[in-house]
Amino acid sequence: MSFISKSLVSVDEELLARIDNAARSAGLTRSAHLSRLAERDLGDVFGPEVNRHV
Repeated sequence: MSFISKSLVSVDEELLARIDNAARSAGLTRSAHLSRLAERDLGDVFGPEVNRHV
């Protein structure tokens, strides 16, 4: 069973705006988008709402 953990990270506000725009364009939440980026980089499938489109 997998558990979802929350984390607090510091991100430049311009980068965060770009992340949010990309997530919105993909129909994803910020968390789901960041999870996909991490999966792509790390090659694992984890994170909240991985397959959920909003």
